[in-house]
This record gives sequence, structure tokens and C-alpha cells, in this order.
Amino acid sequence: MRVLGGARPNVVNRLNAGIYRIVSRYGDANAKVEADVTVEAGKLTEATVTHSAARVTFKLVNRLGGEALPDTQWTVHAPDGELVLQSVGALPTHILAPGTYSVTAKSASGRRPPSGISISWETTPTRASSWRTRRAPARPRSCSR
Repeated sequence: MRVLGGARPNVVNRLNAGIYRIVSRYGDANAKVEADVTVEAGKLTEATVTHSAARVTFKLVNRLGGEALPDTQWTVHAPDGELVLQSVGALPTHILAPGTYSVTAKSASGRRPPSGISISWETTPTRASSWRTRRAPARPRSCSR
């Protein structure tokens, strides 16, 4: 059961005593943190959620130093083949959890990069973000009890 969504930092949210599951998402892909928080009756509980993620921007060009090709279709997969995200654009920016990914690009003309292979790289955190709130999770998309 979802109790609270879209909680904001430094805002007191009143909850009944109990154990709550915090699900916090950062960005549009797979940067997600889950934790259990116990709220005691009559006490102030502070929860801090820290994300580790990297912002990545993709660019497909015909030649080194060239302009980004418009309407490029991007597909990002995890090493196990699981689809992480799909997007369309010349310079899409996404936030990914640390890890290794395979990225495939296809231009609107149907052409793939000359090499015809996927690009793999490992993300490392560029900045860890931390939000605080009392008696509730910070920036969760869902919170269930």
C-alpha cells in the first residue's frame, strides 16, 4: 500500500508508528535506493537517502567532431541483457546507477555507427546526492507499509 509519494526534503511528514519501506528513485533510469525506516509514536524520525549515480549524455556522429545526428534511437542494456532504458534524441541525457552497460544507437536514416558494434563502458558516481526529511523518505516515487 502506498502511503506517501513525492516527499520533499526538509519537510516534516506525519506518519503513524510503524515500519515503512522507502523507495527512492533518482533520474529516469535505474538509480534506485530502498530502505526500511521505523517510526516510533511521539518521536521525530529522520531518514537520509543517499544515491550514487552518474549523468551521461549520448552523441552519435558521422565523423569525429561532427554534429549530433537528430532523432537517434538509443537503447541501453545491463550486462545480463535487461533493458535499462530507451530514448530518442540527438543528445539525450540520463542518470544511471554505477555499473557496466551496452549502448546501441540507430540514426533516423536507419544507419548504425560505422563499426556496427555496441559501446560498453562503466559508470562511476559523479556526485552522491543526499536528501533529508523527518518521519518520511526524501523524494520517493512510492512508499509502502
